[in-house]
Amino acid sequence: MNIGIGIVRTKVLALWLGPSGIGLLGLLMSIYELARSVAVMGLNSSGVREIADAVGTGDTQRIARTVTTLRRAVTYFAALGALLLVVLCVPVARLSFGDSQHAGGVALLGLAVFFGAVSAGQIALVQGMRRIADLARANVMGALLGTVSCVAVVYYFVRAGDGNRGVAPALVCVSAMTLLASWWYSRKVTLAVAPMKLKEVASAASGLLRLGIVFMATGLMSLGAAWLIRIIVLRKTGG
Repeated sequence: MNIGIGIVRTKVLALWLGPSGIGLLGLLMSIYELARSVAVMGLNSSGVREIADAVGTGDTQRIARTVTTLRRAVTYFAALGALLLVVLCVPVARLSFGDSQHAGGVALLGLAVFFGAVSAGQIALVQGMRRIADLARANVMGALLGTVSCVAVVYYFVRAGDGNRGVAPALVCVSAMTLLASWWYSRKVTLAVAPMKLKEVASAASGLLRLGIVFMATGLMSLGAAWLIRIIVLRKTGG
């Protein structure tokens, strides 16, 4: 169902934005996916494994501490990743587009990166707790709300005379709706209270990071390749 919703969104945007707008959308999406992958540091993947392992023991305190560690670590790294993209928006735009014309759009993607990374952590919680039905509902709801908001934002800018200006804000809206959907279902998970100091979180997060970096490195290969391919196509076609 998610694929069908994505196809509908792409078709509508293609009609409104044309080839240049779709090219801009694809390249900004590649930047977003690459930056989000770096920001989340593979914690979503390692978090699923650690939470599922804790759930298998039946130890409520261990589950709560693992979830607390994951949530805080993901939030910290999400904020850092978003900030780095904002700070580096000009060089990233020049490397991607050949000039700094889209630096503002790249900077705006920092907000989408934060939303997307935090959402990945919440989805990891739902998946690790083995709530498969809620995981499916969260994905469908996020895709549906994201499509509606994306189409609405782009339509507004098309009516204003420049649909391409709405591409970056639309991606932020899609990411925000994904965050909303993941929060809605992750809040249903009942956990024990597990107060943890920052030093304890840092110590517990180191294990998640060691495994997470492996997952991140694997993902970066494909995401980085997709980003470079889009840059090459843009350079060759000039559009």
